[in-house]
Amino acid sequence: MIDRKIVFIGAGNMAYACVSGFLKSNTVKGSNIGIYDIDISKFDSFAGLNINKFSDLGAAVLFADYIILAVKPQVITQCLEQISKATDFSDKVFISFAAGISTSYISKCLGGNVSVIRMMPNTPFLVGKGTVAISKNEFVSKSSFQFICTLFASIASVTVLNEDMMNKVISLNGSSPAYFFLFYKSMLESALKFGFSKKDARELILSTMIGSVEMLKENSDVDLLIKNVTSPKGTTEASLNVLYQNEFSDIIEKCMIACVDRADELSLD
Repeated sequence: MIDRKIVFIGAGNMAYACVSGFLKSNTVKGSNIGIYDIDISKFDSFAGLNINKFSDLGAAVLFADYIILAVKPQVITQCLEQISKATDFSDKVFISFAAGISTSYISKCLGGNVSVIRMMPNTPFLVGKGTVAISKNEFVSKSSFQFICTLFASIASVTVLNEDMMNKVISLNGSSPAYFFLFYKSMLESALKFGFSKKDARELILSTMIGSVEMLKENSDVDLLIKNVTSPKGTTEASLNVLYQNEFSDIIEKCMIACVDRADELSLD
């Protein structure tokens, strides 16, 4: 079990998913985990977890070796301004979940030369199936970075990237759950029009999606997988032709480009 202290600034769903995951995996003991939020009513979600709860930001930062900024990009500047006045943090490592916020911006707001790790987690964290992309600035030690990678690998799939890829990766793991949810929703609505019950349709669609993912894990040759389910002049070919004719692949590419462009617009460097 890791004997280092971690605090989450922001006690929302993502913080809860991480905290509960760390405890379930027996990676960090509860006495070494803390949470802070300006809205203390959010602590109610953590009632069953034996962790530290802080109503004072300075005390929260002082408590921890690693400070995880689990706040929205729109409020991170205000949050960093408050932290910069809170206490000494020269020996601490900051980890940010905020999309589009660079490590250089965070370090600058905190006075410069601060160890900052940047992450892009996704909502499947909430069901123990998360994926996180991670990068760091030059002030983060090798041991600290390895610790954070190991810590999050206990609850999610971890991919290390250069920071110049962190806005782009949002289109792959950060925003992409919504793409899949929309695809599912569209199939479900069509199934209901065909006369299926919602219960039966959900089971058929979700089971097929899960099975398809497992096949992709075993075989990365996507074209072969498509070919294997497509008979000449059959039902699958007929349905795929509709996707091809409506430039489905181009639509997905435009979707991902729009995601990255918006991340760039929101970026703070």
